[in-house]
Amino acid sequence: MDDGLKDVTVLFYDMTFLDTTSLKCEHLRLPRSTESPHRIPLPAGFRDNKLIAALFNGHHKLVSQPSELDAGSNPLLLTAIYSDGHNASLEILTEQLTVVVEEGCKPSLPQSFYDGKIIFGFLSGHCSLLNRLGERAEIQETPTKLPKSA
Repeated sequence: MDDGLKDVTVLFYDMTFLDTTSLKCEHLRLPRSTESPHRIPLPAGFRDNKLIAALFNGHHKLVSQPSELDAGSNPLLLTAIYSDGHNASLEILTEQLTVVVEEGCKPSLPQSFYDGKIIFGFLSGHCSLLNRLGERAEIQETPTKLPKSA
């Protein structure tokens, strides 16, 4: 049964202290927009002092290294969050990874994965990116036309 609510993970930079060095994570259960079922409006005031980097479907744990995730499930499913290290872009990119964890070891990735990337963190599970910095969290079938000025 659809209760009209959507579980999301919001990644953001806390701008209270102008901290753009580390992502923070907050889980929200939000109502869908009544005007557009694809739109998930953030609560009033939530954006205050925050630079929203990305919005993901579902609740996910954010860690800085794969070794911080529980390796109880094997293979371990995770989503890397990064930007292209070659062009200093703010664009958030994601890559879904499946890591086989050897018994008694912590999950890790080969150094080659990190080459050319600025890694922001990893989310538990294979995550669906709903929107990222500069995009609206809404899917529109047709473009909205602005009214002509009188």
